[in-house]
Order: sequence, then C-alpha cells, then structure tokens
Amino acid sequence: MQAMLLAAGLGTRLKPITDWLPKPLFPVLNEPCLKRHIKSLIKSGFNKIIINSYHLADIIENSLQEWNFNDIEIILLKENTLLGTGGGIRNALDYIDRHRPLLVINSDIITDISPALILKKHLETNCVVTLITHNCDRHRALRIEDNLVKEFNYKEKNAMAYTGICVLGSEFIETIPKGEMFCLIKAFKNFIEAKGFINSIPAISLKEDYLWEDIGTPQAYLNIHKILLERDNISIFTDKNTILPEDIKIKGWGCFGKKITIGQNVSVKDSVVWDNTVIPDNADINNTIFHQN
Repeated sequence: MQAMLLAAGLGTRLKPITDWLPKPLFPVLNEPCLKRHIKSLIKSGFNKIIINSYHLADIIENSLQEWNFNDIEIILLKENTLLGTGGGIRNALDYIDRHRPLLVINSDIITDISPALILKKHLETNCVVTLITHNCDRHRALRIEDNLVKEFNYKEKNAMAYTGICVLGSEFIETIPKGEMFCLIKAFKNFIEAKGFINSIPAISLKEDYLWEDIGTPQAYLNIHKILLERDNISIFTDKNTILPEDIKIKGWGCFGKKITIGQNVSVKDSVVWDNTVIPDNADINNTIFHQN
C-alpha cells in the first residue's frame, strides 16, 4: 500500500512560528504531526510513503533522517518551486505504482481514522477518486448526493466538507498539469465537470466517534490538544523526563515538552509549552503556544 503526505505548505496562518519551523513538524502531545502520520501508516501496513516539501524542506529532511524509519520506503520530494497540492501530487507520479491507488493525506490534520480502512473502502467502490467527507462548519463546500460529490462551492445548509484525505488513481493524477502550480481542489472540480461526480465516503461511516482536526491556525492547534487530553481524561501531559515545579499553577489543561526550565510562581492555562523553553518567574501563560526558536 502506498500513501502521500502533503507537507509543502507555507503555514502563513501560523507565522511567525513557521518562519523557522515547518507546520508538519509542529508537535502534538510532544510528537511532530508528520511523525504521527508516518507511524499511523506503518501500523496500517503501508510500505511506501511519499512526502513533498518546499518550505524549510531541509528541516523536514533532517527530521526524517533523525527518526530513522528503516522498515518502510520513504521518498522525500523537495520542490524547487511551490507546486501546490495538485502539482505536488502530479510531481510524485513517477514514484508511485500506477496500478495501485494512492492514499493522500494533508499532513496538518490529526485523525484517528484507519488509513487501511480508507483504502479498503475505496477499493470496494471501483472508483478512480474518493474523498473522505464530513460535516465541518469551517469548510463546508460540497454538494453530495447518494455519496457522490456533485459540486464544490456549494452554499446551502446541507453542504459537507472535505477532510483533506482522499484516494487517487493514476488516471486522475495524470489529468493534473505537470511541472506547474496547481490546486488539488481545482483538479477535483475539473474531474467533476468531465465525469459528473467524485465518490465520497463519509468519515462517520469509517469510525462513528472519529477524531479530526487541523492545526492550520494557533487556536486549532491548541484545540486538538484539548480534545486529545479530554479523550484520555487527563489535563496535564508532560515529556517523561519533565518534572513540573510544585508551585506551578495549571488551570484547564497544559502540555509540556522536554528540557524546559520553569521559574517560580508560574501560571499556565490551556497552553502548549514546547521543548527547550525557559519560562521566567511570575509568567502568566494563557491560551498560548509557548516557544523559543
């Protein structure tokens, strides 16, 4: 089984942090988002993962080398110019098995839907393209009838949303212009114009209580921590070697990385404290990504 993780975005909504750390490497419960995806794919039995990169690509490359996933083929495609979501996938065509479908996942989402199950359900449809869809207020734009996507830019109340997870056949990928910036959504629209529909699988049909969140904004990034901690019925998450001082005040929830120095009389509420940070005395950290580059 083969998959592609889209990791070339600029992360503009997360500036200035993304000036020095690419969004796919943002830690979620102290583990980089990209690494979480790779581990999930390996667990599901995938043997080839393609990752595209552009913004701070060398940092992503160094991280992959550090993680040292030796039991799976990982191909990093560093784009010299930004090719967009569609162009990046087209650029990977020569590296995939054209006789097998390609699972594609935006690397800035967190989900617990099984990648293997997604691929299995797609294969049962005999379709060229399958979108995993759901009911998300922030991204509603799809008109879906009988599990077929008929229209994008749909504005009615029953509009559904694309999760950022899809399965693509090589026949579809070949329709994307080669070597240029191209949006995957535009490629979907073109396919609908030509074929009349794209297959849709509702996320809820794959896992009734599924988890899904993107980390595209600071608040969304913080929110996924809140969701994950609530699921585990805990309010504090720390690196195994991090010891919090007795006088620290934690309200709501808090996530703490490794090699942190915490001063006296510190208050933390609903925040993530990244690795290698120094929190000064009397600091009041509230609804914040606390970091030092």
